Amino acid sequence: MKKYWPTAEKYWLIGAVLLIVFLGLHLPALHLPYHQDEWKAVWSVAQGADSAGSMFAHPPLTALAFRLDATIFGLNNMRVLPLIFSVISAALLFLVVRKRSDIITGLIAVGLYTVCFYAILASLMIDTDGAILPTLFLLAVYAYDTAKAPQSNKRILRWSLVAIILIIGCLVKLSFVLVIAAVAVDFLLDHRQSISKKNTISAVLALIVFLIMLVIIFFGLHFVYSQFSLGSMIDHARSFMHIRGRNYSQVIFEGIKALLYLSPLLVMPLVFIRRETFEKTRLYWIYLIFGFIFYFILFDFSRGTLDKYLMFTIIPLCAITATVIRDVFSGSKASKSSISGRSYALLAGIVLSLGLYFVQFVNNYVPSLYPKTEWLNRVIHLKWNMLIPFNGGSGPMGFYVSFLFIALVFLISFVIMIAGIFKPTWRQSALAILICLGLTYSLIFTEEYVFGKISGSASEVLRSSLTYVKADKSGDQYITYNDIGAYELSAMHKYAGRFYVAPELEGTNLERLGKFNGKYLIVDMPRIDTNSGYAIFFKSCTVLASSTSGQIKGYIYSCNRQAQ
Repeated sequence: MKKYWPTAEKYWLIGAVLLIVFLGLHLPALHLPYHQDEWKAVWSVAQGADSAGSMFAHPPLTALAFRLDATIFGLNNMRVLPLIFSVISAALLFLVVRKRSDIITGLIAVGLYTVCFYAILASLMIDTDGAILPTLFLLAVYAYDTAKAPQSNKRILRWSLVAIILIIGCLVKLSFVLVIAAVAVDFLLDHRQSISKKNTISAVLALIVFLIMLVIIFFGLHFVYSQFSLGSMIDHARSFMHIRGRNYSQVIFEGIKALLYLSPLLVMPLVFIRRETFEKTRLYWIYLIFGFIFYFILFDFSRGTLDKYLMFTIIPLCAITATVIRDVFSGSKASKSSISGRSYALLAGIVLSLGLYFVQFVNNYVPSLYPKTEWLNRVIHLKWNMLIPFNGGSGPMGFYVSFLFIALVFLISFVIMIAGIFKPTWRQSALAILICLGLTYSLIFTEEYVFGKISGSASEVLRSSLTYVKADKSGDQYITYNDIGAYELSAMHKYAGRFYVAPELEGTNLERLGKFNGKYLIVDMPRIDTNSGYAIFFKSCTVLASSTSGQIKGYIYSCNRQAQ
């Protein structure tokens, strides 16, 4: 295996390189503008303890994490704490995967976590789903693996540590019950052949005691932390527990967006999994299955930011895919492939990646956010030369990526995956090409998210627009489109509200906009339909300032009230 893998003395060097790459991909995004839910979280902390504690209908460690972040790093640097947790997650991911497989698989997992765009996005989000919960998940798995090891001593102490980590996770967010369920089921499956009636009773009693402790802690939290409201937390959770009225199209849309963020690299190699590989990664699969049931079936997250909640998939998929890659390149059948064949596959992957990179520079059409049917019609009629906006309630603020680029990467990757399924001797070559395509795909997403040099940067447009706002001494307030710039406007005491361009809100919004006696900050991302009432309204206004970055434009408008 020396022709594939480095010698032991080089592992530290590989780890150092991965850390440098990790920081190189993350640090440039540290000061991207806060967006929607992000700015609300930051602003609530800025308003004081009472506001921060009452805003979040979550267990208290969520609000405390935000306060800690602001206290240590300042309100303008609150992406630092999630980044630190993500570095810890990378280290824990290596330790967990190494313990379950080997050093090489651990390094591959960290490599995937380093370059995956979804992981980069999660690592910089002002929330608990992207960075803090994954760290606690990995801590729980590492403690669990240590506690159940046959040679493990001090078993009561080790299992107590597992319980403490699980309780801490639940005190951050209730969705951490998924980790409890995954660990419990994996433990039962591990002992399904040897567990006795006595052991079964002991395990059930231990679980009951744990749950009782958790309930007691939640009931007692109010006496320790008066701002926590158990009733508000329960009401918030119950608000998602209904079947009727679900927006299934939105659920599908958010699920597809999460898939696009993951890239083919973290999805398509899964078809090459073997029985032995599944056994090593069973806990991750259980976690993914429970998560799917939780987010898509039991609860209705169609009104929430589902793409944020689905960030729980990143860590388990990195671990599973890394194990698959390691097994394929170490398999007896795969090792018979010639060195020249793998070299040609790598060369093919590089050439394909270069070709796909240049595909983005074709003449791209930019559809508006509404009507959504226009997007579907262009996809059906193979008019794929268009830019797709990516934004969300907790970020990012918004960036464009070529749909033609996305579609071709997935289609080519799918064909290569099929070839690897039906021709096992091609599997190493197929994975080599998939790695090249997946790496290119994720780096393009990261570049557009951070810099927007290909299709435009909404952050650059916002910064340019805010230059005018800062110099505006009129005392006017500003309404923003899509809540872009809300944090900065609030800091200048010039924030008057926001509007979205959902068709069902158009009448109410236009009435409010027409009566507003102030100015409007428009970063046209996603693009407003030029035939909509909003576009017609702003055509009657005076443009006080404008800026452009690629396909993204920004305007400062002054409009007369309809009542005048």
